[in-house]
Amino acid sequence: MNINGTLIKKRRKSLNITQCQLAKQVACTQPVICQIENGSYDHQISLYVIKNICKILLLDIDKVIENEKKVASYEINSIPFCAALCIPDEIQAKLDKYEDDLEDKEDIKYFQIIHAAVQLSKQDYSASVDELQRLNYDFYDKNEISMQKMVIMGMLAIDYFAMNKFSIAYQYVVETIELTKQMSRSDVEDMQFLILYRELDAICTTLDLKSDSSYLKEISCRAFYRSIVGIESKGIDIKFDKLEQPNGVFEYWKQFLSENNPLSVNDDWTVE
Repeated sequence: MNINGTLIKKRRKSLNITQCQLAKQVACTQPVICQIENGSYDHQISLYVIKNICKILLLDIDKVIENEKKVASYEINSIPFCAALCIPDEIQAKLDKYEDDLEDKEDIKYFQIIHAAVQLSKQDYSASVDELQRLNYDFYDKNEISMQKMVIMGMLAIDYFAMNKFSIAYQYVVETIELTKQMSRSDVEDMQFLILYRELDAICTTLDLKSDSSYLKEISCRAFYRSIVGIESKGIDIKFDKLEQPNGVFEYWKQFLSENNPLSVNDDWTVE
């Protein structure tokens, strides 16, 4: 990975930040910063470290890393699933920017999931279904338990319900909930899925699936409170008055994501 150390050094000095100060904020050592700036670092550098350097120095990562494919992989995989449902235009711009530089199959698969979520958010349900069903074939007749599989089936349920195909939606809702019950608690109770749970809960209520609706409400509450702890630990103020409004939990997250661009912060907001 080729890094433009000269650009980092120039920006750091212009901001009157010492190497020691930058290293402390990035969570590495001063010699590492020195070697990066001088182009003498001969070990594998974490993209997360470079991302933090760019964030602190207000640099475009595309100009710092001279390897577009590695940048594309990092940027696409750092997009939170919930962001695609909340701020689809921003996410679509991100997808358009890096689509041609993706090579790894898993990167491409996640790209397709996020793209399908953007289409769902924009109410292009047929396009979303087409992309999700192609992805779903990879999981068909497999006993694999994964978040990706859960997200794909959950979005398919929402898409088909919006298209008034209730029997198909019912099938996917039930499968999604059964899969979540087999997943680990920490995976399920992730704030990224709150909006997905809200939509699935609405479908369960309409289809009179009371026990499934209760289950979704339960994991939604646990996910929300887990994420509150994670956000407060980062010094971000919680506006609790918003939570008292109808659908306040979910509307709060939508506003939070629009005001705090998830592409510029660490997307791991939950805690174990």
